[in-house]
Amino acid sequence: MAVWLCFCLLFVTGPDPGVSNAHYTQKAAHGDSGAAGSGLITQVRTRAEDALDPGLPPDAAALLQGMALGDASHMSSRAKEDFRRASLTHVVAASGQNIALLLALVLPALGLLGMGLRARLVTAVGLVALYVPLAGGEAPIRRAAVMALVGLAGRVRGSQADAWHALGVAGTVTLLADRASSASLGWQLSFAAVAGMLALGPPLKNRLEPLRIPPVLAEAGAATISATIATAPLIAWKVGRLSLVGIPANLLAAPAVAPAMWLGITAAALGQISTSLAAPLAMLAAIPVSSVLEVAHAMASPSWASVGWHPSGSLVATMLILTVFGPLAIGRGRKAA
Repeated sequence: MAVWLCFCLLFVTGPDPGVSNAHYTQKAAHGDSGAAGSGLITQVRTRAEDALDPGLPPDAAALLQGMALGDASHMSSRAKEDFRRASLTHVVAASGQNIALLLALVLPALGLLGMGLRARLVTAVGLVALYVPLAGGEAPIRRAAVMALVGLAGRVRGSQADAWHALGVAGTVTLLADRASSASLGWQLSFAAVAGMLALGPPLKNRLEPLRIPPVLAEAGAATISATIATAPLIAWKVGRLSLVGIPANLLAAPAVAPAMWLGITAAALGQISTSLAAPLAMLAAIPVSSVLEVAHAMASPSWASVGWHPSGSLVATMLILTVFGPLAIGRGRKAA
């Protein structure tokens, strides 16, 4: 509770979340990766970008770089517009999904190498710390990294960290490190998406289970739907558009995201040694990447895919509160009954 009180105090006393922060707007406009402050990180990132472009079609290479490194600046204007209309821009924004998929790839791989659990977790902490600046070091990826580190620290101690507590710690730490984070749309969307998944995900998964959907698919579908629902009002508030195809577009693209990102991250790592070693994996990643591009284009094509809507800040706040706390209140009421 203390963590969340501190977070709320920092949030309400920080920059107006309804006003775009010039710092983040300027960086986004110029495709600034945020890694330029470190010569080593810049070199590693440059080699990774080269490894992820072994002669692929321009948008495929740009999307693969975006998915692995969080930089979508090289995508064509048409592709960017398709992703906006289909509510798929989060795919190329480095945030919690990148960290989660990185850990899902690295931890089992380290286990196959014979590492014990503690050694795997400590190594994972180091890799997350390296990946954050490599992926741009923006507010969303910092939030995701702190949340992941809280979870990894709990596992090192032999306990399971509470996800809501980890989210509160992540929000507090990122706001303490940079008070302007709350004005970043990426940070807002990242935070809202996780809160939505934690609140709406479990009840949605329970609704899907009677349909005989495999548990893994039910959990992934519930996470996708809940994150899309939680972020849609926020996007409309800041962008003035509401995607009517967001949920189906995300469900269709979801199966290809993890393979593309895993192949991309592995190719980027091999690219530090040789682009020739990385090329086969980057070429293989082009298959799921191309399917994501096709989904974005197909779902964004109808004229009604995206409509104008600019809700007030108070309406968005109300919707977010109901989205997050409504399911929690209902769940507690059922348990009490």
